[in-house]
Amino acid sequence: MAASIPFLASPARGMIIKTLIISHVAVLVLYFAAMCIYLGATFQPEVYSSNLKVKIVDFDHGVVGATFTQFMRGVASQPNALGYEFPPSSDYNDDPRELSRQVDQGTDKVYAAIYVRAGASSAYMNALRDSTTLPSYNPAAALTMIYDESRNPLLNGRVAAPLRVISTTFVGMFATSRAPKVLSMALNDTQVATILLSHPYMIAAPVSFTIQNLHPTLSSVLSPATNVGFIYGFVFCFVLVNVIWAITDTISGTTSAKDIWLIRFTCLTVSTFIITLLYTILLSIFQLQWLSAGRWFAVWGVMFLLISQSGYILAFAMTTMGTRTAFFMILYLVSNIIPAFNSLDIMSRFYQWFYIWPFYHAVTALRTIVFDSFDQLHINLPSLVAWWIFSLGLFILSSVHRHRQQQKQAQQINMTTPSSDNKEVEMQGSV
Repeated sequence: MAASIPFLASPARGMIIKTLIISHVAVLVLYFAAMCIYLGATFQPEVYSSNLKVKIVDFDHGVVGATFTQFMRGVASQPNALGYEFPPSSDYNDDPRELSRQVDQGTDKVYAAIYVRAGASSAYMNALRDSTTLPSYNPAAALTMIYDESRNPLLNGRVAAPLRVISTTFVGMFATSRAPKVLSMALNDTQVATILLSHPYMIAAPVSFTIQNLHPTLSSVLSPATNVGFIYGFVFCFVLVNVIWAITDTISGTTSAKDIWLIRFTCLTVSTFIITLLYTILLSIFQLQWLSAGRWFAVWGVMFLLISQSGYILAFAMTTMGTRTAFFMILYLVSNIIPAFNSLDIMSRFYQWFYIWPFYHAVTALRTIVFDSFDQLHINLPSLVAWWIFSLGLFILSSVHRHRQQQKQAQQINMTTPSSDNKEVEMQGSV
């Protein structure tokens, strides 16, 4: 048995050290680049707040509507304000349901709206002058804030929360601005004075607002069903591809390249089919008990498309890059996570092309299926299918290319290695 040579005395130590240094530098550079891309996505999001459109509509055309519109124009002039727009009520045929439909469908990237109900001013003034109308007067009916929580829960803190604060501020401001006029009316009209004494809210908070959440969401359901579940599936695919490749490499010398590809494809597809099916069953048991059978199959279908697509793209990387697949996986995963965990509407233009990634379309599709929110399935599903076909095509083409490379290498080896017949002829000639 040959004695082992100390590393420092090994003639290959220089090459080994050089390889280690280059590998570590490459990993550090990749990590730095990936973190710059990821953290840059959330850098100064308030600068892009104007991309989040909020409609302010006055259906009242009275003192309440005019005061609120003037107040909101002042809010819109502040730095880093949301993208407030003030269309006339005629754009919606004087029907708040049209405005609600626009928010629900996300038309023109509208995230929320606040409108003043028609007749809000007359109802307020009648309640001040006529006590018989007080039982039917509801201050909260004056203003209505509409938003869709399930469309992008990541933006609730940047849209719904500030709008609540703004609406509350307006309620106090309106009461303060109207107090002198109301007290003056009370001095001249005893009935008004009696109403204020018996109903003090008519001077402290004469108008208020109602919140209309079109599609409430459950934070405990959202992450397991979308973002986190997809990441687990992607990591599972990475482990699965490595295991399949390690096993099939042991039979590569005795099995045709076509059979090896079929084995890899079958194992990968069947495994992702089973794991997504089991995961969807677990979701229906622990998280999504209310889903109908049709929606349950839709959830599973989206998960299968994304996870199997991820497996194919990793298989392509493993076939073409070998041990360097981890580098590809880091960049691919980080770039997919950005639009899934953040809102592209509050990012710079550099990140807008991230809309093409399959993770984004899968997350958006599942929000629609689970919470019936922001229906973009006509875009999400074709995009996922296109990614699935594209990734499978890359997997097939890379396998064919790898097989041809192996054939060329085998031919070169056969040409450079003399056959046994030639060796016998040479030996007889020498004798």
